[in-house]
Amino acid sequence: MKKSTRIFCLAILIAFSVSSHSVAGDLQAGFATRSITPDFPVSLGGYSARQQANPNVTTTVHDLCEVRTMALLSDGELFVFATLDVCLTPSDLRISCWSAIREAISTEFSRARFEFPQDHYLSAASHTHSGPGGIVKPVDAGTRMYGPIGMGVFSQELYDFVIDSVKSSAIEAIRKLEPVTIGFGLGEETRLSGNRCVSEGPIDPDVFVIKVTKTDGTLLGVVVDFAAHGVCAPDEVMEVSADHAGAFCRNLMARYEGVTVLYLNGAEGDIHPKSPTGSGGHERAADFGRFLADKVQEMLPGIAPYDVKTIFASDFQMDSPPGVGLLGMLRPPKITIGCIAFDKRAILLNVPGEMVCELGFKIKDLAKDRGFEIPAIVGLANEHMGYFVHAEGYTEENKDRWSYEKSLNPWGQRTEGIFVDLFKTALDKANDALDGVNEENNEDF
Repeated sequence: MKKSTRIFCLAILIAFSVSSHSVAGDLQAGFATRSITPDFPVSLGGYSARQQANPNVTTTVHDLCEVRTMALLSDGELFVFATLDVCLTPSDLRISCWSAIREAISTEFSRARFEFPQDHYLSAASHTHSGPGGIVKPVDAGTRMYGPIGMGVFSQELYDFVIDSVKSSAIEAIRKLEPVTIGFGLGEETRLSGNRCVSEGPIDPDVFVIKVTKTDGTLLGVVVDFAAHGVCAPDEVMEVSADHAGAFCRNLMARYEGVTVLYLNGAEGDIHPKSPTGSGGHERAADFGRFLADKVQEMLPGIAPYDVKTIFASDFQMDSPPGVGLLGMLRPPKITIGCIAFDKRAILLNVPGEMVCELGFKIKDLAKDRGFEIPAIVGLANEHMGYFVHAEGYTEENKDRWSYEKSLNPWGQRTEGIFVDLFKTALDKANDALDGVNEENNEDF
């Protein structure tokens, strides 16, 4: 068994930390869920039009918004994936949740020695536009320019409530850790999304699935990544709702007793949700959830266990280049991406905002070119820095397309180059760390 290693390197523009470890046969997992729907009035986050409402608060709940959590442990290294039914996750909230989990671990698991650096914690928003809103602090360096636009007035009470729920969910998942096997699958679903910027334009049909199974073969948890905006409920509906992501998780969990389902959003910057029945509002969310659950249920029997040798988790950071316009002036000082790789079998590419699917394809191709078999974009991961539009979106031919998305971006036409360079660095480091891993066979399974 390889020993855990952590490498810290600094460069003038790019700083990265690398964490990798062997998980040969001793992987454990646990899952848990907590509500992040408060019992006090809450502003709804997602639509700027709602911020015109006076007041933009509600106590009406259509369905619960939740945090769903997966904990992974091997060789003393802990990874926590938290998916929250909110429009976005500010960087400050991610750090606060990670710190709260670390402190709770030191108290409740004092005899255990978990390595849990910040890059082992993934905080991802489902992107519902009807979830709790006031979680963006005015001083948050990454997300401050979007808080007033779509997230409502900051509420310390709500902020603290969400942190406590995330911490509680993570600690329960850690308590439930048990030996598991893990598998990865990739399917396609074309009926549930459309390009909102280009008529009959491209979509990302990828359905990425992580299947977690107990040693007796019983399904324990499922993580699904699929790209679609959480806008089934329109802005005039003043009800708390987890939208399409919540509907999907509830529908799939109802089919498997005791199973927890996490939903990760993909490169959904220009992708809207569709229903094959043509329904709208909450009914569209329910239809979306049912059809996506059908697809995942169809895929699960064909996903075989994979003997993961190494999990590589890392955040990569660079100084923010000069920006464009007002948002450029308000741009965060650093740009941070991340990746989590399971050998070279699968890799999560964590994007701090909303990437259009056309740029998402390019980033996934970078991963495939380096031998990663199943790459998945995790949008709205750990922070929200805006929309990220591909270079072609800034050409004269496309000047009237992606207008809204381009207006909420700090770097303009430099955006693609920034993220391509960052992900090249991240993928090269991951590739170096995992070199040769996939040459080892999986005959044990």
